Amino acid sequence: MLRRAERGILAAMADIGSIVIVGGGEAAYHAAKTLREQGYEGKLAVVGAEGQPPYQRPPLSKGYLHGGQSREDLDFAPGSWYQEQRIDLRTATTVRSLDRAARQAVLADGTRLGYDRRLLVTGSRARTLPFRTHSSAVGDSKPLRDER
Repeated sequence: MLRRAERGILAAMADIGSIVIVGGGEAAYHAAKTLREQGYEGKLAVVGAEGQPPYQRPPLSKGYLHGGQSREDLDFAPGSWYQEQRIDLRTATTVRSLDRAARQAVLADGTRLGYDRRLLVTGSRARTLPFRTHSSAVGDSKPLRDER
C-alpha cells in the first residue's frame, strides 16, 4: 500500500507530460532513474554535451586511466537501459537556450524539445591551473570525452 506522500508524488507526476533534463552527468542519470523508479511514465529527455551516456567520474581518474577498468565499467547503465526506460538520450549536443514562454529547450542544432518541467543539472568543469603540473602520468581525462 502506498503511503500518503507517495500517492501525492504520483498524483503530481500524472499532470506532467514531459521533462527535459539539461546535463549529461551523474545527476542527470540519477534524476532520470529516480523519476522512472517513482512511477513517472511521461516523456523524458536527457541532453548532454559529452558524446557518451553519463559515466562515473571518480573511477575515471582512479581506475580507467591507470588501466584497471574498462570503458564500459564507467557507465552507470548500458546504452540499452535508456531505450528500455523510454529515455530520449541526446549526447554530443547542448541546450542553447530555454524558451520559457513556449516551454521548449532549444538545442544547438535548432531542434526544440517541449517540456512541462525542466531540470538543470549541468554540473561543473574542472579548473585549469595557470601553470604546468607534474601529473603527466595520469594525463587529462579529455580523451574519454572525445572517445565516442
